[in-house]
Amino acid sequence: MRAQDYSPQDPTPTMAVDYRDKCISESFGVPFAEHSYGPNPYQSVAVYPAKNPTGELFAFIHGGGWTTGYKEWMGFMAPAFTTQGVTFASIGYRLAPQHLFPDGLYDCAAAIRLLYENADVLDVDRDVRSMDVMVEAPNVGKARRR
Repeated sequence: MRAQDYSPQDPTPTMAVDYRDKCISESFGVPFAEHSYGPNPYQSVAVYPAKNPTGELFAFIHGGGWTTGYKEWMGFMAPAFTTQGVTFASIGYRLAPQHLFPDGLYDCAAAIRLLYENADVLDVDRDVRSMDVMVEAPNVGKARRR
């Protein structure tokens, strides 16, 4: 997906613009496969396959206060994992204010379930000890509520 394919988001906070722009430039051209877990364009996962898979998976959930961000922005991190045999997945989720908490959280759980259920196709070991999830979000507890 491309940013213009998504519905509008809240503006990126001024203090995060440089970080956003660096993520975009560093992620451009890193190949991935898109896997959807729902009908909304945000409900998808970018999977960056390992060159020589060890069976391990690292799933990353981007920050943005549940209101901004794209899974594609995190592609710059994938080569550090994939060159070591670890499949990298960047999880997209629906954002507020169009989708209020806990919708995004439920989306993240559905994405993790999709990765687990498709482990064989992704060359990932279903043993949960081989699957790690990281959330990049100091605001993970500061969600907009209904």
